[in-house]
Amino acid sequence: CDDQSKRLATLRGLIEGHDDVFAAEKLYERAIEIDFVPMLNPATTRMVFIDVQYDDDHNAYHRQERLVLQGNAQVPVHLRIALLDPSKTTYRYRLTVVGTGNQMNQGKFIETTETLIAVSDAP
Repeated sequence: CDDQSKRLATLRGLIEGHDDVFAAEKLYERAIEIDFVPMLNPATTRMVFIDVQYDDDHNAYHRQERLVLQGNAQVPVHLRIALLDPSKTTYRYRLTVVGTGNQMNQGKFIETTETLIAVSDAP
């Protein structure tokens, strides 16, 4: 009888846990899907750091990511930012270009809702 009670409790926990996982997955279905498209000259650019910040103060949700594109990159870099508030789609990004001569040029943060961002080393 004790073993059966333990098994039922374990089964309930698994079912309840599955519901929680399902709810979390449903919550994260809403997202900003961003693609950073490389448009770099590998003769002058060694790499680019992409700093991304997302803030939803009302829900106390903050996210910071750093992505890297190599100077010879051909494939876009993708970032998915889950949304707690589907109306809050504004985020900020900043590019830091590292040249082949070891110089570094850090841009200012740009606020946007765009999801297709050209990453260029052109001034």
